[in-house]
Amino acid sequence: MTVVANLLAQGIPVLIGDTLITTREEGAQSVSVPTVQALPPLERPISGFCRKVYIINKRLAVAWAGSTSGAGQIIPSLRQNTSQHGVTESGMKELLRGFTFSPALSNELRLVGWIAEAECAPRPFWWSSLTPDEIYFDVYDIEGTGEQIFRTVFFSKDAASSGGGLTQHEHASLTSLAGIARLLTIEVNRGIPLQHGFGFCYDVAYWHNYRFKYVPSYTQVNVACTYDSRTGKGSIKFDGPILIYNSLGRAAAFSVVRWSTEMNADLSRSLSGVEPILIPPVCDVPIDRPLAKLKFHSKYFCAFFSVVDEQNRSFVAPFCITDEAQPGDGMWMSKEGSKEVIQFNTNIIASMHKALFETNGCLR
Repeated sequence: MTVVANLLAQGIPVLIGDTLITTREEGAQSVSVPTVQALPPLERPISGFCRKVYIINKRLAVAWAGSTSGAGQIIPSLRQNTSQHGVTESGMKELLRGFTFSPALSNELRLVGWIAEAECAPRPFWWSSLTPDEIYFDVYDIEGTGEQIFRTVFFSKDAASSGGGLTQHEHASLTSLAGIARLLTIEVNRGIPLQHGFGFCYDVAYWHNYRFKYVPSYTQVNVACTYDSRTGKGSIKFDGPILIYNSLGRAAAFSVVRWSTEMNADLSRSLSGVEPILIPPVCDVPIDRPLAKLKFHSKYFCAFFSVVDEQNRSFVAPFCITDEAQPGDGMWMSKEGSKEVIQFNTNIIASMHKALFETNGCLR
């Protein structure tokens, strides 16, 4: 599956792209994906991973879908062009209009992104190698084989919420990560039962302080809850793996930590982590260097809650925070010795439950 999207999150320009590459080669076997322990047969096997979102210049961000070889040619050319001539809409038009792919593309290449000329706000754009003479500005779009499920899941109207005290760009980042948490949870829980595979993990770039930046890191935990709305009490347990993402400049890394089924005498569960997967850029020499185990601590945290109440009503919803969250925000980080711990307050569940099942004090 491929999905790339340029959209507004809380009024902030955002660019999102998955990192999965599939192949049409007959007889190809899928590479392992750390989010699931065993892959079902896929019509298009998973051949590897690479980034699809690129900050070409502090004022130009691009994501690609379609031809991998075409992306590997156009991304470096955009970077070279902007370094020599700056970021202008006319310059990008000229480059794309006259670009010659060698070898010629067998598949269409599509670009979506954001461009901000000097002293101008970012404008979204769309371009296709099938119509190279035309670049369409002010077009928000979602491209790729994962478009339908992205639209359905990413924009789901659940009880998503976040801690307080956020800046506008932090709120935009957390809104994007809440949508990504929904997508990753489906992948983990269903084992990629989709025709072309799923997204694996996602890069996010956003506009802040007159430049584009990557979301530097995020950690996702899945949490199963029981909740009694009469008493306001409940129980919480971690369910499924911990997902950890880090942006590493032109590359990124993704790791999974799983909860062991064996419980120790002190009622704690051990954790086992897989080696981080390096997600290289499509257009540079692959990065070949060892990666340390990714840390649980990230700039952003998302907990994906699955809640059942005393009437057996259920709902799912993400709750996201920054690493600066405090106990009053409902979810926060603390330390027990050298170990970092994420803590919750059942007020999170209460507020979500009330929003979904109560209106003006009356049960829906």
